[in-house]
Amino acid sequence: MRAVLDAALARPDIDADRVAVYGQSLGGYFAVRAASREPRFKAVVASTPIIDWHRLLVDAMPTLLRRAPRLLELGVSRLGRVFNPVQVVAYEKFFQWQTGASTLREALESYRSWTVDPREVRQPVLALVGEGEGSAFRQQADEAYLRLTHTTAMDWLEEVLPPVG
Repeated sequence: MRAVLDAALARPDIDADRVAVYGQSLGGYFAVRAASREPRFKAVVASTPIIDWHRLLVDAMPTLLRRAPRLLELGVSRLGRVFNPVQVVAYEKFFQWQTGASTLREALESYRSWTVDPREVRQPVLALVGEGEGSAFRQQADEAYLRLTHTTAMDWLEEVLPPVG
């Protein structure tokens, strides 16, 4: 993100005092992480503000797989009925490709260091959580929200907008 920001700020049409970082899904993790390490970002929008990627992936797994992780090695596609289709692709293909791992278990282990401390974020944050997000995502967002120290621009989406229906 530092290189992207360097390139953006080198442009004459970019106002350095108005540059924000935005991310959704895994990008929510990257946005919070980038802001925690790069003070030139002036604001953060994270949907969902993920602070521990490994824990999120494990917590989002069906209980059966958390209790018996060896089932992961049997292949998520064989267990596809307990995952939504996006999770099947993510767990089986994307995570291994992303880390260069040969197994899903190895990929999950490589994510243990993917954490960020929200207390290191000094910029205003808008933390969003989609209504359809699972409980693991909501728990991470709640934890991030409680640990953020700069709350000037931060509100939960349901506090900003009236309930639907």
